[in-house]
Amino acid sequence: MVAGRYLSRPSISRSTGENGSARLRPIGYLALTSGSLLRDHPPNPEILNDEDQALIQDVHTLFDSLLLQGIPHYQKGLFLAGANSNNRPDVHTVASLIEHRWHPKVWATVVDEDQLRNAGELAPAISHVFANSDNYRLRRGYNAWHRAVLEREPGERLHQFVRAIEAILRPGKGNSSSGFSYYCQVFTGKSCQFDKLLRELYKLRSALEHMNPYESVLAAHASEERGILALRRTFQAELLASYVYSQIFRDSQLRAEFSTDENITRFWGKALQQPIKFWGNPIDIERLAQTLFDAQIGTRET
Repeated sequence: MVAGRYLSRPSISRSTGENGSARLRPIGYLALTSGSLLRDHPPNPEILNDEDQALIQDVHTLFDSLLLQGIPHYQKGLFLAGANSNNRPDVHTVASLIEHRWHPKVWATVVDEDQLRNAGELAPAISHVFANSDNYRLRRGYNAWHRAVLEREPGERLHQFVRAIEAILRPGKGNSSSGFSYYCQVFTGKSCQFDKLLRELYKLRSALEHMNPYESVLAAHASEERGILALRRTFQAELLASYVYSQIFRDSQLRAEFSTDENITRFWGKALQQPIKFWGNPIDIERLAQTLFDAQIGTRET
């Protein structure tokens, strides 16, 4: 099972095996592999059995684990399924990966060895969360995050990223701009700057939830700045949501803390008093936006 994300336009040579299945040799791409190509050729390679389906899900989860660390630019994603036939990988299914959207004003993430290793740690944790009958809020929140990275429209991306964060806040306490900011400053650190920014994220989410224009939330800013600022806030919501779920999936103790409503309530009682001890180091979504967000992308002459 192979999922590939092209770093440049690929060159693919294709031949046909004796049973009519395709053999492809992609050149110039980053491939994520799972163990299915190492097992013996099944009796009916054209039929996807339960093991094949599980491996397909494993590959998608591994790919999502890379996206949690920042979405890179990629032109095409292929999903290849097959088996080991006479010591050669025999590909019998070729499909396209679901296209994930990167932010139009953000420099794309470069996938390196550290990110690949991190993905290898995150993917089993994600699978464990979805295999467990607990973790209702974690599952719902992660699904909201995943909907966001598939979304093309910036406002809906922000909406889903904020909903993903809301899922793991103290039940019944984070459903206001002040409550959202109060709890999320465990993730960002406490400051007047972050309080204002987090309140704005929640107000933007609420406006979008109720089909209202976002401009009213940004009325304090110059009218010519509001469009770019809304894109910047969308990116900051993405940074925060991805960071939150990466932290939780990377730490088995944190996953336990967020497994049930009762555990979540107890966690917030501790974390609000000692955030570094019970959560970890905060993320500076303002500094990261200054580094990665570039309003001039797409407007410069080439």
